[in-house]
Amino acid sequence: MLTFLILFSLLFPKASLQSSDSIPEPAQEFWFWNQYDLPRNAATKIFQETDFLKNFQKFGGGFSDSPNSLNEPVSAIYQPFESQTVNFSKPFALEFLLLNHVINPVGISWEFWNEKDLGLAISVFDKKVTPGMIEKGIWEESGFNSKAWKKYWNHYLLNFDGKNLLLFEQGVLVWQKEFGGDLEGSQLILKSFLKNEPYMEAHDIVKKTAIYQQALSAHQIANLFQKVENQISAGKLYSDKFHLMAGPYLNDISENSAQMVWETDRAAKAILTYGEKLPLDISRNFDASTNPISTATLENLKPGTTYFYQFEFETESAEKLATPVLSFQTAKPKGNPFLFGIISDTESRPQINNQVAQRLWEERPDFLIHLGDLTDGGFKDSKFEWTMEYF
Repeated sequence: MLTFLILFSLLFPKASLQSSDSIPEPAQEFWFWNQYDLPRNAATKIFQETDFLKNFQKFGGGFSDSPNSLNEPVSAIYQPFESQTVNFSKPFALEFLLLNHVINPVGISWEFWNEKDLGLAISVFDKKVTPGMIEKGIWEESGFNSKAWKKYWNHYLLNFDGKNLLLFEQGVLVWQKEFGGDLEGSQLILKSFLKNEPYMEAHDIVKKTAIYQQALSAHQIANLFQKVENQISAGKLYSDKFHLMAGPYLNDISENSAQMVWETDRAAKAILTYGEKLPLDISRNFDASTNPISTATLENLKPGTTYFYQFEFETESAEKLATPVLSFQTAKPKGNPFLFGIISDTESRPQINNQVAQRLWEERPDFLIHLGDLTDGGFKDSKFEWTMEYF
C-alpha cells in the first residue's frame, strides 16, 4: 500500500487523497437561526440544534470606548469565540455572514483589542465596509461600498496568513494590508449598532460566524462562499445537518379536521402521533417523498377540543429529528363566540413580526387571518425569505 501511495504521488503530483482546495473544518462555528419563538409551552422550534447569540453577550448598550470605532451608539457587545485564542503569531481566518434586509441603516463591527487599545476592526454599517488598524501608532482606515448578493446578503472572510491581512467579500479579495502591528493575545469582540432599528437584535443581521486556526487559500475561500451561496439559495438553514426548514405549522382548522404542513431539508419519513391527552395514543406513518413540502390532514376530530401532537422524522441514513409535543384546538361549534387576529405585510423583518406575535399570543386568539404580503417577493430563487425570515 505504501509503495502504491509513493508511486501515485510521483505520477500525479497535483492529486492527493484530500484536495488542497477542500474547505477545512472551523475551530468553532455558529449559525444563528430560530432565535424567536412564543413563550413557555407555546414554543414550537427545535432548540437543541440552535445557537443563541444572546448567550454570548457581555455588555449592553453604550457608547464606543475607542475613537477609532464606528461613530455610532453601541447596542451590545458579544464574545462568541471567548474560548479560542486569537494569536497574530500564527495564521487564522474569521468568517461572518450578514443578512442586511432592513429599512434603516444598521451594522456590526468585529474588533481586536490588545489590552485597552483597539488594534484592528472590520466594520460593516449600512452599505459601507470599513477596515481599520493601527500602523506605527496611527489609526489607518479605508472604506468601500459593499456589493451584496441577492440584494441583502454579504459573506466576509478575514484571512491572516502570518504576514498579510486580507479581507474577502463574496469570495473576492477587496482589502489587503501588510501586518506590522502588535496584536498577539488579542481579545476578539463583536459589537452591534442597531439604534435605527430598536426591535432588532444582533442575530437578525449576523447569521453565521466561524473561526479557523489556519489561513485559507484563495480557492478555499471561493469554495466556501459558493457553498454558503448554494445553501442560502436553497433556503437551507444548515448545509449538511438534517433539519426542519419550515413547520410543522397548522392550516385550515375546522370543527372536525386540521391540516399540518412541514418541510425538511431532505427526504424523510415521518411518524405523527396525536391525541387528546398524554401519552399520545394515535399514530400515522408517512413515507419519504421527493416533494420537500409534506401535508397531513387529521379528520374525525371533536369540535372545540384541544389535541396534542408530535412529529418524528428519519432519513434513509437513519438521521433522526423530533419536535416537542405541540397542541392545537379545533374550531368551536357554531353559535359559540370566538376571537381571531388579523395581520399583514410580515415581509422582511422577523424582529417586528416577533413583537406582533408576542402581543397576539397574549390575547389567545382562536385563529389568525393573514391578509397578504407574507414575504418580500417569495420567489423560487429567494427561498430564504420563507425559511429564514417568514417561518
